[in-house]
Amino acid sequence: MRTKPRSGIPAVEVVISDGTGEAVVIFSGRRNIPGIDLGRCIMIDGVPHRDADRTVVLNPAYTFLA
Repeated sequence: MRTKPRSGIPAVEVVISDGTGEAVVIFSGRRNIPGIDLGRCIMIDGVPHRDADRTVVLNPAYTFLA
């Protein structure tokens, strides 16, 4: 997880994996997401798209699991 400005706007980027692949989740306008930590299980709901060689989901809804 890292904070990376995009066009001057803060954004948190999180790499998630379900064991079959990875996606980059980007929360724009945020500097941190309380509760999202390394190893934390979350479920996201959003629309994935391809950006260069990676799958990206922008500003998804999310739910913490366990």
